[in-house]
This record gives sequence, structure tokens and C-alpha cells, in this order.
Amino acid sequence: MYRIACALILVGQLAPAVDLYETGFENFTPGADRIAGASASGGNGAIPGTDGWTGTHGGQDRSGILAESGHALPGVGNAAYLGGNTASILTGGSAIYVRKVFNYQPVAAGQEVVTLRVMAGIKDSTGLTRDNFEFLLYNNNALSGGSGAYPLAGIQFDNSQINSATLKPYQAVYRYGYDTATQSLRYVNTGVTFLYDTLQELELRINFRTNRWSAALDDVPLFSDLVFYAGPQSLNLGSLLVQCRPTLTFAPGSNYLLFDDLSVTAAGPLATAPPDLAYDPSSGAKLRWLQEAGYRYQVRFSDGLSAWQSAAAPAAADTTGYSGSWADPAARTARRRFYQVLRTAP
Repeated sequence: MYRIACALILVGQLAPAVDLYETGFENFTPGADRIAGASASGGNGAIPGTDGWTGTHGGQDRSGILAESGHALPGVGNAAYLGGNTASILTGGSAIYVRKVFNYQPVAAGQEVVTLRVMAGIKDSTGLTRDNFEFLLYNNNALSGGSGAYPLAGIQFDNSQINSATLKPYQAVYRYGYDTATQSLRYVNTGVTFLYDTLQELELRINFRTNRWSAALDDVPLFSDLVFYAGPQSLNLGSLLVQCRPTLTFAPGSNYLLFDDLSVTAAGPLATAPPDLAYDPSSGAKLRWLQEAGYRYQVRFSDGLSAWQSAAAPAAADTTGYSGSWADPAARTARRRFYQVLRTAP
């Protein structure tokens, strides 16, 4: 009678997941961020000043909070917006943004995987001028004894590039990151397009230990397991910037970004489960396990639980998912055999 068993052994303990931030903007005041009394249409729905948010162009009606009656999406409640004001920007620079600060060091906390989820949608311009909208992750070098905050990576909803055949925007989604060849940040088209007038879920998953990240829009992958940041700055979660980048300096279009249900969590690496084990008397045993890109995995086996043999040297995973596997044809002649899959951090 054959006995075959396996287990996944983790080197090091995982800290419990933590919620770094969550909001549906229900505790924010609906209205435009404008100086009180500056307009009879009223409201001072400033995002900066609530829940630790900061931002630019205060009082200029460049951002704010829309109640459900304002954005007309049933069941959403309050939602934040950025852009939509075509008046010339006279002060404060051309880029318009709101910022949420975290100043979190994921690796030091033992919670290297940061997941950001947000519902986001673009309302197109009624005129010809259109802008780009971004979710950007910044570091904070002060956490490592340095100074300054620098963009690490992000996602852009490009609403400005026009298809010459249709005379409409391509509605392309770009990733923003550091290019080692040019030693600068640049935009790369993901090949995915966004929809107008609807909220889509953007999900970013960043492992600060392995320096890999993946992203999806409404569960459609934008990319998977790419290098997150390859530049010279320190790697930590300083802040999130939600930004409108006008294509005509100081003259934005009437398009705007609506965003809601923002959550940021930190946890250990990919949740694990015992490897799948299949046995066939004619071909032996085959293992398959869940792995995460950048971590090292090693299979060991034993016929008696007293002495373990390594099937191969530890190998770093290139992809995340059920992509780890190993076959053991020698199990056909073993009376019993036990397996371990060891995972170690890079």
C-alpha cells in the first residue's frame, strides 16, 4: 500500500493583514472645492482637509465631492471628482491633484504586499480639449534617512490622444514607471482601454520585497509580475496622488475623473495552501503549488520523515499563481513518500 503526502513549509512568520485606508467619501461634504461664498451655487466640498488628504488649487473648483444626485450613478452615494473646470488656471501650476499620505514601510512591517483598489471612471469633455488622469504612488525618502518624495509608478487613463480615423480618444490605459535605459519615468500602453460614464475597478498589487507589481481593470489584467521600480530612490509607500494632467497648460477640458470606494491594505505574500498532489501508479507523483513571483521555492521528499532529500536547488518563481510544479517518476517504486515545498524570501 502506497502512502503519499505533501505539505508547504514557509520560512518565517507572516504578520496579519492591516487596512491602511478605506473610504467611500460618505463622510466628506458634497460640493465643489471653492472658497466659501465665492459662488451662489454654493458648497465647499474640499477633499483636502478631510481624512488627512492634501492637494493643490484649493478654492478654485478643480475637485470636490458629488452626491448621488450629482453624478447620477444609482447606489454609489458620494464620490470624489477631479477636473471638469475649463476656466484658466491662474495660480498653482498646471497639474491638479489630491494626495493621501501613508508613510508606510511594508517590508519592515512584515507586510510587503500592498493592494490598492478604487472605482474610477471618466466623464468625457463636451468640447475638443481633453486631459489625462492618473493614480500615482510616491515614496518618502525621509523614511530611509533621505529627503524628498518621488513618483515610483502609476496608472494613467489617457483621454487626450485622438484616433485620426474616428476623431475620438483612444481611451487607452497606460502604466507609468522607471525606464533603466533612459534613467527616467515613462508611460507604456497596456493595450487595454477604459469605458466612459461608468465606474470600473482598478486594482494594483505591489510586493515591496520582490519589487514586482500587477494591475487589473475590472478583472482584465493590465500586466502581471513586472518590476515595480528600478530607479535610485528608496522603496516605500509614501503617498497616493490622484492627478489631472491638462494637455493644454493652464487650460483644462471639461472632462473629469470620478473615483470612489478607495481601499489600501497591506499583508504578507500570497496566501498559501497545501500543494496539489496527484499520483498515478504508471507515471508516479506530480506536485503543483501556488507561488508568487520573486520568492524561491524548493521541493524536498522523504520516504520516512527522518531524512529529507532536495529534488532540486531553490528556484525563483517568474510568475504568480498555480505555476509551480514537479514530477517524481521514482514514486512508482516507493512504498511511501512525503513531500515538502519550501518557500523563502529573496
